[in-house]
Amino acid sequence: MTDFTDQTNDAVLFSGWIDYLLVTKRLPVEAQVFQVWWYATNPDSMNPDVDPSPWQTIFP
Repeated sequence: MTDFTDQTNDAVLFSGWIDYLLVTKRLPVEAQVFQVWWYATNPDSMNPDVDPSPWQTIFP
């Protein structure tokens, strides 16, 4: 647990919510907000052709 970080935890949470979405075809509002926050704060993890500015407007 010495190498545990919030950033690592965020990635695992994001992945878990994506898995949940694939199974249930829906997300709780809180998970939707987390998803938008993730996109805003991790643009380097997204497709380079995607413009992150809509999410970064919500979470500057």
